[in-house]
Amino acid sequence: MWETTTSPSSLKEGIFDELRRLGATRMEAAYSGGNDEGGVDDVTVLRPAGKSDYLLHSVRKSYAGELLTDSYPSHGPYPTKKDAVAAGKVLITSPPSSRDASVLRWEAIKFEGELVPLLDADVGNYEKGLTRLVDDLLSVDFGSWAGDFSASGVVYAELSPMRRVWRKGEVSTYVSDESAGEY
Repeated sequence: MWETTTSPSSLKEGIFDELRRLGATRMEAAYSGGNDEGGVDDVTVLRPAGKSDYLLHSVRKSYAGELLTDSYPSHGPYPTKKDAVAAGKVLITSPPSSRDASVLRWEAIKFEGELVPLLDADVGNYEKGLTRLVDDLLSVDFGSWAGDFSASGVVYAELSPMRRVWRKGEVSTYVSDESAGEY
């Protein structure tokens, strides 16, 4: 089994420290893997929604020429609509990234819900930060991801009301077909 140099309890404390640094109270980290590769796919950090949180949604032109507002936000949150609109103007005038190259404008939409995603949060990568910590925590269960199995799920962390880290997911193992053979 893959050996991690850090204990699960110290990894959990590191995750809590990163959440506090980012101003988040919850984390959701999707993972998948098996058959010699795997790890964290995506990390989302969240905090309780404020009275007026706005997220920026992209508006693009479809192939048919109609304007489409992306249903998933790309940037934010911003405390007011004015702040979100100002950030959208900066994004349009700045050199576009590959993901934003086809954006015609940014639309500020008020967030509805209990937990707002911190879309511009730096969650790190496979070498440092929150992503690294969660990946190391997953290695406690899945080692180097070597073996005849596949796994997927989400690692959750929550600062309040309880400090806890847990995982939900599925693991499938491959079973040889004993009836296979010559006809």
